[in-house]
Amino acid sequence: GLVDRFIAEQPKDVDEVLFNALLDTCCRLKDLPRLEATSQRMRDLGVQPSPVTLGILVKTYGQAQDLQKVLQVWGEMEKQRD
Repeated sequence: GLVDRFIAEQPKDVDEVLFNALLDTCCRLKDLPRLEATSQRMRDLGVQPSPVTLGILVKTYGQAQDLQKVLQVWGEMEKQRD
């Protein structure tokens, strides 16, 4: 899609705000596979998650009742605070 093309053509212009918007859209659509792919793409490009990013992930995994993923993201949040 358009966003994938933008990311491919302008990887240095991609930031956490763009990824937060994409992740939030995945959350609203309850599209876990796309959320996971988007999160992985964010890591692959070296974009650091913010507390907002991690909050979106916790909310999405919580809605999906995936406690293991919620705890994993929570651990990432704690590491960021240290």
